[in-house]
Amino acid sequence: MRFTIYFTAVAATLASCSPLTDRNAENGHTLAKRSCFSGGETWNGRQADAKTAAYNACRNFVLASEAGVTYNSGQIRNACTNIGSNRVNFSLKLVSGGSRIIKSAECISGLYKEIEGCDRGGRTSYANWEYTSDPNAGNC
Repeated sequence: MRFTIYFTAVAATLASCSPLTDRNAENGHTLAKRSCFSGGETWNGRQADAKTAAYNACRNFVLASEAGVTYNSGQIRNACTNIGSNRVNFSLKLVSGGSRIIKSAECISGLYKEIEGCDRGGRTSYANWEYTSDPNAGNC
């Protein structure tokens, strides 16, 4: 009996610490693929500027509509913003089938995670959306 209680406690602890679930993802979808870039430019202390640029990119991606905008499967939108002598490339892609509406808050959250979680930017795919935030040398 002692083993069963111990095993149950360990299993419950491991399940609650699972790195494969993004508890902030819409509808509790699991993280399909996260990849921080291993090379290229860093944010170089300009994360706040990158977040402002991400906010503006998302407002453009959803056409500044509070109701959101519909994407079709495979549809991608790209943006490039200059930050000092460098640039940041952003993209938003619908990776699930069919069509889906995205609002700016969801887009902003996805792009911010790549800025906050990856020193050189990154790309994350969830069940529906793929977000990329990528700092690069030179201007757009």
